Amino acid sequence: MTDAWTDRKRRNVMNLCLNSSLGTVFLSSKECSLDSHTSEYTYEFVEHDIQQVRVKNVVQVVTDNASNNMGASKLLKEKRPTIFWTCCATHTINLMLQSIASPPTYKKVLDQAKIAKGKVAYSFILSMGFWQGVTECLKVFALLVLVRVFQLVDCDTKPSMGFVYGEIMKTKEEIKHALSDVSRNYKPIIEIIEAKMKDRIHTPRDGYLLNPYYHYKDPQLHLDKVVSDVVDFGDTLFFNDSEMQNKMLSEELSKYKRKEGMFGRNIEIKRYEVNDDNFQIKFSNL
Repeated sequence: MTDAWTDRKRRNVMNLCLNSSLGTVFLSSKECSLDSHTSEYTYEFVEHDIQQVRVKNVVQVVTDNASNNMGASKLLKEKRPTIFWTCCATHTINLMLQSIASPPTYKKVLDQAKIAKGKVAYSFILSMGFWQGVTECLKVFALLVLVRVFQLVDCDTKPSMGFVYGEIMKTKEEIKHALSDVSRNYKPIIEIIEAKMKDRIHTPRDGYLLNPYYHYKDPQLHLDKVVSDVVDFGDTLFFNDSEMQNKMLSEELSKYKRKEGMFGRNIEIKRYEVNDDNFQIKFSNL
């Protein structure tokens, strides 16, 4: 797996790291203060290092959601149709947070929380309205960040891709309940989350369907948009190999859904009932 990102605002350099089961290592860096950060420019940088690593060893490129990176992903798809290009989940969650903090309801409180000295700070501290606003903010931000999703995507204790989509779905429901299930309260937030997920959370949806932690709790978990992503996944993984694509979708996926063979062993089903730091999907080891 290849992990690439552009840090344009702070250092005007492009860095590329290589990630595998052995860990993450720095691969290359390019100073680009005087260069135009076009899609072609980003693509050429990534393509050069793919060649250095060798195409057969590269599964995925991960970047932030900048427009030049998204343009570069299309160029790479044409040249390297078997390599996945994925938006960084951490960056996507950050975009959600920034947008959720923008509406007046939350922005006013967050701006006040950056408290000035003296009498201004004193007036906020004694204001019941301020603390009521803080409580409303925490109902949303604590669920979205501190409790689960942000910690999940930004930790190194275990692979998180199979849990991102499922935990975001769970968080959406908890946000609704935290806001008393009143549509006018939660709808703007849910719309922001869904807008930021659009065209960015593809691979996590694949992992959602193929994660037995969710699937074995809800065998009907076959949402059209999720299955569609799995079809796209097969098209990339087995590019121009219709026989393998068909086998994956009509045979292997069906066995998984019905818990046939190795997928139905009690010891394995029990192993996937608890989501802890030891959770790993390793059907290949059976």
